[in-house]
Amino acid sequence: MGYQIVALGSFPIVPLALALSFGLYALLRKLMLLPSLPGLFAETLLLMPLAGAVIFWRIHQGLSPAFSGDFRLDLLLIGAGLATSLPLICFAFGTRRIKMTTLGLLQYVNPTIVFLLGIFVYREDFSTDSLVTFSCIWTALALYSWDTIRRRRW
Repeated sequence: MGYQIVALGSFPIVPLALALSFGLYALLRKLMLLPSLPGLFAETLLLMPLAGAVIFWRIHQGLSPAFSGDFRLDLLLIGAGLATSLPLICFAFGTRRIKMTTLGLLQYVNPTIVFLLGIFVYREDFSTDSLVTFSCIWTALALYSWDTIRRRRW
């Protein structure tokens, strides 16, 4: 992170906030006394009023594609919600069954896939700064994993 602060010239608030929020969410899911599926249902119920208010406000402002008269688009948006639920259900089941260290390592897979897609599929710029940061992150993860495996053997 120090390298990125120097390279960018500012503190990376958004990436840090995302990392902290995902980590806290995983910890809360692990500590939650409810089973996986009822826990996800409870989370959804808690967020539903806020999400509903945002949706209705955006529809009222004319800023939402939802319920704009295109039935196919409405079906796609509903389907996207259902498709998003499946990984959340799997995540909720998984967090209760694996160690937090394993979960922490797995949290790096998705951003890495997005990063690689951006470079190789969408041909986005890949600067030296990105290479240094990416290399530092994965070197640290490899060292941590190697140390964990080494300790289990003894």
